[in-house]
Amino acid sequence: MKRFSSLFVAVILAAILSLAGCGGSSSGGSSGSSFVALYATDSMDGNDHVWVTLYKVALNTATGSQVVFDEPAGRVIDLKTLRDGVGAKFQMMSVLTLNAGTYTSASITMSKDVMVFPAGAQTGVVKQFADQFDTGTNQSLITFTFPQPQQFTGAENRIVLDFDLANWTEVGGKIVPVIKLHDDQGMGDQNRHVRDDHEGVIAGLAGTAPNQEFNLVTGGGRQFHVKTSQGTVIFNNGPEPNPALANGERVHVRGIFDANLGFMSAVSVMIQSDENVSGEDMVRGQVSNLNAVNRTFDISVREADGFVPVASKVHVVMGPSVSFRLDRGILVTSDEFFATIAMTDTVEAEGTYDSGSNTLTAVRIKMDDDDGSQVGDGHNEIEGSGAASEIDAAAGTFAISLTKWEGFAGSIGRIVRISTNGQTTFKDKHNQPLDKTAFFNQLGTAGFAEVRGSFEGDVLIAKRAKLEDN
Repeated sequence: MKRFSSLFVAVILAAILSLAGCGGSSSGGSSGSSFVALYATDSMDGNDHVWVTLYKVALNTATGSQVVFDEPAGRVIDLKTLRDGVGAKFQMMSVLTLNAGTYTSASITMSKDVMVFPAGAQTGVVKQFADQFDTGTNQSLITFTFPQPQQFTGAENRIVLDFDLANWTEVGGKIVPVIKLHDDQGMGDQNRHVRDDHEGVIAGLAGTAPNQEFNLVTGGGRQFHVKTSQGTVIFNNGPEPNPALANGERVHVRGIFDANLGFMSAVSVMIQSDENVSGEDMVRGQVSNLNAVNRTFDISVREADGFVPVASKVHVVMGPSVSFRLDRGILVTSDEFFATIAMTDTVEAEGTYDSGSNTLTAVRIKMDDDDGSQVGDGHNEIEGSGAASEIDAAAGTFAISLTKWEGFAGSIGRIVRISTNGQTTFKDKHNQPLDKTAFFNQLGTAGFAEVRGSFEGDVLIAKRAKLEDN
């Protein structure tokens, strides 16, 4: 028998169950709402990646149990990303209403396999939980009893489950885990929460674009509250323009959950107009080995969904109908995309992963500006078209009443004010260059304009302004 700590030390699964009211808007979390989060703590310096697949977490009473997380396809998590030099980082998993009662144990269902990348390794090493935890479906069920029963009544309560890997052992080459309670220190610091992805259906939509809010109804009828803002990227997964939120739409939300107020601040919302998008594999990370001629590149895996990577980098090739988008969701051509991408950019690729060749065949590629900036490098552009008004040639400003938009939460007739500057490129209806004077002279006659640029507050700073027919 040997200690598993030779691989990595102390991973935490935090099932944070807060029964107090979440606060925020009246349509946000209600009394009894809870959420499940994951984080890692202590030293994991001996490994670059530790991938697990989580299927279910249940809290048990003397007479039954309540499932607090349930994802039949499995949630793939690199536990190493949930800690940095400061300490634990948190990833929200689920929101639910927890039944009042006395809970005596927790049961966690995971894949039997754990993929570990030792420091500097380019390929992973598969470890497995011991056979006594088998469920018969290549999954492992680990149950542990709380030292003291946990009473949930209606006041604020928290419980943290500690996957104490420092005390895990390997017996006959199989892992025997130890799980215990751990405190949730640091949960209140919003800076310790990481962006995460959730899929579901919009319900209870309220507000006016771009400041909207809704409940995201996920699997099993669970739901949590989401808020959008001017900074939220809104886009359709298909080629259609004019992304707009509506009740009943299936969406993919990426954001940061506010543990104090009980809602997710949406970084992006992809509207799934193509119903076949569910179940696709996704990889996100930094690009290397870019080949614009063959349209291939590698991604150093920081996040994965739908599969466990077998190597630290995944090779990405383009499928026959692949689409390309910039950070804010604007559709661009292959040539535009490969001309824009830089070696330091983060990219998200969706498609089908083949573990044998370690290749993802992409159907969608999107740059992913993980610092959330909207201004500067050209990747964060949005686009809008509409009838022009409020034309001021001297100031270089005008407004458009939206008829078409991409990359943000627009609406038909919404007034967007435009400001041009010395870096703005002007075009006529035939995409031929114009100077600023000629553009503004013709704008009143043309009546319509298409503008690409970045928001600064409520004003769209134009990188390109083009005359349009209505």
